[in-house]
Amino acid sequence: MGPRAMLAAVAMLVAATAVAGERTYAAMSLVGDGLLVVRHRGTTGTSLEGNLREFLSVPDPTLDRAALLAVDEAVRRADPSARVVLLGGRDPAAIEAQSRTLGSDGAAQAIVDALLPRLPKTGATHLILVTKKRQEARFDLADGHFGSGQVEGLGFYVDSTLLTHQQGEGGYAVGLLAPFAYLDVVEVDMATGKVVAERPVKVSRTYSERKSATLDPWDALSSNEKMRVLGELVRSGTARAVESLLAP
Repeated sequence: MGPRAMLAAVAMLVAATAVAGERTYAAMSLVGDGLLVVRHRGTTGTSLEGNLREFLSVPDPTLDRAALLAVDEAVRRADPSARVVLLGGRDPAAIEAQSRTLGSDGAAQAIVDALLPRLPKTGATHLILVTKKRQEARFDLADGHFGSGQVEGLGFYVDSTLLTHQQGEGGYAVGLLAPFAYLDVVEVDMATGKVVAERPVKVSRTYSERKSATLDPWDALSSNEKMRVLGELVRSGTARAVESLLAP
């Protein structure tokens, strides 16, 4: 199946029937192909440097679908007269451009330039694209924050050394798990192919190793719970970003 077939519109109305003056938004997500797992590694008294990073592929489209549904709902709240076309599939050229430009200036436009010639004809006036964004790892606690290095996209930051006081539970815990969504929501004018606005998404939660039977913070959530929490972060963060993009 070729890229154009993979990018077939999977939901909503196409703008061929749109009334003049109405906006039609195409929406696509490039964030759900995998998860980044970052394990903090202390360096005191050792020659080891930096964090351990592992990328886990996710063939299931669940997380991309969560982002698309969030876009659809947010557009309808912000502009009830607008039409929405949701695009599925994972375009290799766009994903490669995203990987190559992560953390650089102009990353969003480079991804758009790779993607637009490969999109199906939908008649959309605008494109809302959800991409990964690379930023400093910073996760909030009640009395501060933690994290080191950089993270991007969807994933989990694991610190097995951090000592934290657990309010309401008594005592202290060693280790935290932080599911995160570090994304960029981009609006593109389809007439010009140019990015006209961007909104960063930086959302996370923290879970103590006390939630784990193994005392490893990675096990504070089951596999199903991990995916559920990431889906919630994607939906809430994406929706807020879209509403901000489309605010008068």
